[in-house]
Amino acid sequence: MADQRVWAVLSDRAQGQFPLSIPTSLAIESACGILPEAPTEAPEVKRRTLLMVNVRTLVRNLIGSIETDNRRWLEPYSMAEVIANEMRTIEQVIAEHSDGRCAVLFYQCTYSDLLREFSRAIIKTPNTPSQQWHQDTERNTLKALTKETAQGASVTTYTRNFPDLGGDAMIITHYPLDLLQRYRFQSLVLLESHTGAIKPPVMWNTKLYNGRELELLPFDRMTLQMFGDGVLFTPMPIKIRKRVYGIAVKTQWTPITTEAYVISCVENNHDPALTVLVKDLYRK
Repeated sequence: MADQRVWAVLSDRAQGQFPLSIPTSLAIESACGILPEAPTEAPEVKRRTLLMVNVRTLVRNLIGSIETDNRRWLEPYSMAEVIANEMRTIEQVIAEHSDGRCAVLFYQCTYSDLLREFSRAIIKTPNTPSQQWHQDTERNTLKALTKETAQGASVTTYTRNFPDLGGDAMIITHYPLDLLQRYRFQSLVLLESHTGAIKPPVMWNTKLYNGRELELLPFDRMTLQMFGDGVLFTPMPIKIRKRVYGIAVKTQWTPITTEAYVISCVENNHDPALTVLVKDLYRK
């Protein structure tokens, strides 16, 4: 009976025009130019050679497409089967709508080097039962997914950095840290789940925590750690963030402001401790 209930919950999840959890479907619909709010005869998928899909995001979107009261029935193995089916569907849809010119690469990052590589950042940890449940469910589903995909679409695992993949790419991910890999491609746009928005790098500051209020900031290694993202990085103390944003306003930063100009502006503010912090956050 429990198994029947699990499959009923998964089958009844909110889906889009494609048989995908609705947040994922909206992103794919947008890439294919058939999003109802923004149809186009020149879809992004025809201009791109690669779609990167973070399977952690597929799991997040699957959970999000199920009514809250029904999530208690979810179990990793069944979720992994659904995710594997979604992966095959995405491959088929992208191949069809791109006339076979756009490949799909499913990946997951372990992010196991965060504490070492971002030593001054405040790494976010689950601190509520709900957050712990989401983390455990994601982890266990991904473990089961490797078995489910043995005869289908495969998942590539990275620590954090991608190899140099080149080409013009799209990415589906809810981990803003992945967007720092933009220079591994000739160009990269974000396909946003839930909204279907297609965002070039100049719009990625919305991925910072409360990013819609941070329109002057570039999205980069420093701002990601300083202002947080609600996923991996907790924002630094408000007093520090206000000082940095005040400098951004005073010196007229924009989303394309460079690292060199940011550091120069902070140095000219004559705050040695802040200068050291900003430089450390940029240091790779």
